[in-house]
Amino acid sequence: MQIRQVELENIKSYARASFTFERGTTAIVGRNGAGKTTILEAIAWALFDVLEYKREDFLRRGAKKGWVRVVFESDLDQRQYVVYRDTGQTYYVYDPRLNVRVVEKRLRSSPSSVSTWASNPAPISKHCSVQPSACRKGLSQRSSCWRQRNVKRLSIAC
Repeated sequence: MQIRQVELENIKSYARASFTFERGTTAIVGRNGAGKTTILEAIAWALFDVLEYKREDFLRRGAKKGWVRVVFESDLDQRQYVVYRDTGQTYYVYDPRLNVRVVEKRLRSSPSSVSTWASNPAPISKHCSVQPSACRKGLSQRSSCWRQRNVKRLSIAC
């Protein structure tokens, strides 16, 4: 899986932002507090339901709803797919080539059910070269441990 683009709206410090990535390893560089970790957290949350705090804390202060959109290129068929998730109840995987949502779920609002869609990661896992649990662990480690010199390295070998 190759992450090609990440879009955020009302997520932490970002009112609205879009990041495009080329193949290979990407270095995300910026000052402390600029939002480098937020980009990684957004990817982990949208694709694998990894968020190390409450969704409400992920939402930009004062906003009612935020969303993350991740575009990835599949290792399975080399096509692009779009994963959308918002802080409300919406999650879907969209196939732009077929112009159809291949997965669409409404998340229940209770905190204990936030990860119900990720309990069956088949829509995403079939496009990864490794198991999603390895991606979850890797993204979690990357977002919390790579803080030296204000650089976040984005290398997702899913």
